[in-house]
Amino acid sequence: MKLPGISRILRRFAIAATLALAPALATAGERIESSVFVDGLKRSYIAYFPDNLASRDDWPVMFVLHPGLADGEYMEKTTKFHTLEDANKFIIIYPDGIRRTWNAGECCGQAMKRNVNDIGFVEALMDDFRSKTGNRIRSKAYVTGFSNGAIMAYHIACKRPDLVEAIAPFGSAYKFLDCADGHVPVLHIHGEKDASAPVLGGSSAIKAFNQRQQMAAADTVSLVAGRSACSATANRSEMVATLKTSCPIIDCNGHEITLCVVQDLGHIWPGAEAGDNFLGRKFGPGRTDISGSQAIFDYFKEHL
Repeated sequence: MKLPGISRILRRFAIAATLALAPALATAGERIESSVFVDGLKRSYIAYFPDNLASRDDWPVMFVLHPGLADGEYMEKTTKFHTLEDANKFIIIYPDGIRRTWNAGECCGQAMKRNVNDIGFVEALMDDFRSKTGNRIRSKAYVTGFSNGAIMAYHIACKRPDLVEAIAPFGSAYKFLDCADGHVPVLHIHGEKDASAPVLGGSSAIKAFNQRQQMAAADTVSLVAGRSACSATANRSEMVATLKTSCPIIDCNGHEITLCVVQDLGHIWPGAEAGDNFLGRKFGPGRTDISGSQAIFDYFKEHL
């Protein structure tokens, strides 16, 4: 005997099963701690979604990459990008490196030794956020980073320029070896008194880091310009008020390459306190009268 309504019950069961398997969409204004798997490794991150998430279909994504020996939570608390006035213009992600390091090709730590696929991590995060937003993000991201995170920002722009709209590294340099074709706007910020990654290049004053010869910040900027077939000579300067610094700019085939060397600043995030601790003693002075986060955020907004 045929049971009444059995087909209707089966349809409802199928719909319920489909919904259970579908990825959950993000909630506007939400802070989340989550993870993705890349090459068998669980990769964690913190993210902030805009309050007005439903208002557009092409959200820009911003990655904030921590220095070596730190993590995403450190960058969340230090840079505070998510607290800035126009933070609702971006989805902001603070990822975690493996063993607190990033594999940026030429550096650093366990991530490099284990050949961790950190570019694959960025790709996986973009896919994850397409799912979380119902495919409402742009195809290219904005990337900033500090120290090892700065090298990683450059590394992504070198190897996968198709993934990034603009980058803003702070406190390190990059050699640009074997890069893919593509041009990316760059805002490079460096402390004039950086003891870990000297702005003029050479060995770090910190013993644990002095195995790697640092390239001068100006030489990295010249390499960026050369890759785009542009002169390495700046054709104008601009006062960046949030850094209290006049920054030379190379206008290069429709995009800008900017170098800001901030006086009396060490290897400390611009705006953060150095304090009378390991950072203050070893990495040079901090400055709380400026804001690297605001300068970088303004630069990215100019390239939306």
